[in-house]
Amino acid sequence: MCIIVGALDPAVPRCETLHELVPGSNYHAIAGAPHNVYYEAAEPYNAIVDAFLANVMAAVRAG
Repeated sequence: MCIIVGALDPAVPRCETLHELVPGSNYHAIAGAPHNVYYEAAEPYNAIVDAFLANVMAAVRAG
């Protein structure tokens, strides 16, 4: 699971708790980003998603 949140989002504590509860999850808080991080900080958000998906695909290929 990839958890991405804007560092200014009030949901940060819940996202941190989710990360602690899900073994193997990835957590990213994008500095200066608000709640709608996926479009208000699209470039770093997309870079995180791209890297996460690349790792997932590498694991699938490694089988």
